[in-house]
Amino acid sequence: VTVKNVKDFSSSVEEFVLRLDAVPQKPLAEMDELEVSHVVDFCSFGFSGAWAPKITKVGAVFRPEAIPILDGHLALAYGYERSAFSSKPEPRRTAISSVVQALSTSIKAQKALLAELRRQVEESVPVVRILTDLRLADIVIWTSQDDRVERKTKRKTTKPRDYWLNAPKMEAPTMDAVRWAPVGEDGTVGTAVELGAPTPLVV
Repeated sequence: VTVKNVKDFSSSVEEFVLRLDAVPQKPLAEMDELEVSHVVDFCSFGFSGAWAPKITKVGAVFRPEAIPILDGHLALAYGYERSAFSSKPEPRRTAISSVVQALSTSIKAQKALLAELRRQVEESVPVVRILTDLRLADIVIWTSQDDRVERKTKRKTTKPRDYWLNAPKMEAPTMDAVRWAPVGEDGTVGTAVELGAPTPLVV
């Protein structure tokens, strides 16, 4: 997220709030056609430099049961180009509508499977119990696509295919491991959260 993104968002915040307010506070899989259309309207909102991949990450904080995080991995999973959720208005909205409706339908149809997955994972990752079905499905889809790609990371190392499948088991993070840390070369600009890691997570 850039300073320009924040500036542009401040001038569009009323439209953002109006669209967010129209999204019901209920699971996406339990919505009727009209309610799903409000989710599509929200996910289609944006401006240059901040389309669905960024906007939906913000919206998901306020409506975790209803708003999916629409990034390039999810686009690829549903047969679209990686940039489908950031392209020109009409193809972007068409792709968003198709994927949101598909998520609603598939989560409803696979509710028992998600419950079983949650049960199996909960023993080693207790925090999974607070995840919505939508977010759990998002994690499964995202990691499945990420495991197909071999690429350079920001730390200039290579992330191999099947990274998530073969990643070493780590302890789940706790609130005790979270602390505020300064961001910026002078140590005074902005704030971040560290999760016991060398690289702060900016929030």
